[in-house]
Amino acid sequence: MATVKVLMDEQLRSPAYIHQLAARMKDEGITRMSGFLFLMETLFDFRDDGGMVLDGEGQSIDLHDDVIEDAYAWEVTFSWNTDMQVFAERLPLRRVKSSLIARLRLWDAAYRISGRPITIE
Repeated sequence: MATVKVLMDEQLRSPAYIHQLAARMKDEGITRMSGFLFLMETLFDFRDDGGMVLDGEGQSIDLHDDVIEDAYAWEVTFSWNTDMQVFAERLPLRRVKSSLIARLRLWDAAYRISGRPITIE
């Protein structure tokens, strides 16, 4: 069984991580819907193949059928996918809200699963 461990929450919330994630999303032309589809296909295919995702503390993240909608607080237009890309050009001034951590964990997991992890220094 394959296992992927995402970064620690503080790393995911850091301006450096947000900047790198935003740059990747912008470079890949991630839209509201393409981002949702990328997460859904990557995470659920991994789960269905027996894969497991762990948070930064080593605890299992439940990839249940509504995990993406839950992470987006059921804001199903997924506007965050495009709004966030402003940070591709500049670092955020502060860490993002902790309420976004579930979303960031899913993005980090999806890029790790796809073999293209977001790196920060």
